[in-house]
Amino acid sequence: KILENLPKIWEPKAIVILEACDLKFLTLDELLGALRVHKVHLNNKDHPKKMTLLL
Repeated sequence: KILENLPKIWEPKAIVILEACDLKFLTLDELLGALRVHKVHLNNKDHPKKMTLLL
């Protein structure tokens, strides 16, 4: 149910989790860990670090 109620931007990750994991054995901690990692990737994508050039 958690994966079905995520915002649209999370849909690709939810599909990967549904296809790759046996949900009967996936713990809530494992699911939340995977979602946290994805959130970090989304945040890094939305806010790329500025590169500075040192001379």
